[in-house]
Amino acid sequence: MRHQIIQVFDPGVHQVVEDAPRRNSEGRLVDRRWLLVKRPVVLAAGELAPSHLELILDDNQMTYEAPIQMKANGGILVIDDFGRQNLDAAYLLNRWIVPLEKGVDNLSLRNGTRFQVPFDVIPLFLTNRHPADLADEGFLRRIRYKVEMPSPTADLFFAILERECSRNGVAYDRDAANYLIDTYFPEDGRQMRGCQPRDIIEAIAADARYQGKKRAMNRETIDAACANYFV
Repeated sequence: MRHQIIQVFDPGVHQVVEDAPRRNSEGRLVDRRWLLVKRPVVLAAGELAPSHLELILDDNQMTYEAPIQMKANGGILVIDDFGRQNLDAAYLLNRWIVPLEKGVDNLSLRNGTRFQVPFDVIPLFLTNRHPADLADEGFLRRIRYKVEMPSPTADLFFAILERECSRNGVAYDRDAANYLIDTYFPEDGRQMRGCQPRDIIEAIAADARYQGKKRAMNRETIDAACANYFV
């Protein structure tokens, strides 16, 4: 591995700690090629491809870019919409079955040299599919904790709605919120989701910004937002 350089730091992922100490615990000067960063959170969704899990060689700079699991070391790696990526779910599970078990990952250089790096990552797999449809029992055992996120209750939906109104500068109106629930979420119809208040309020705010109007939550703006949101 002599003279092989792997670029781990990614400004889109890592946040540098300001005023980091220049000496380590032993009093030695810190190698300035290394940066102290906060624990990273790396997000991968539908764009995830097999190449993102391996070292990528930059032919111009002759340096390697670290894979996403290496960039996430010491932090959290979120695989969103698991099972809907460009790569097969079974491929991803087989690729990480040893790292999840042993805590080390095996990477390869272009010349064929293989070496191990720490796999000190908390992986989160987010999906709306049944786990048994994505992985066999052996792999699911390695994912120790499985948490179901049910649809929000009406009270929780109202709370999220009010929070999103505050975040987007939209005046919250409880009567309008009741209209939204009664009209677009009948008891025997559409289920409430935790993302819907955010999406609807952001649509109201975007329309008001485009129209040059005051941001308001009322029947008119709710109908306009929902007409585009629910199809």
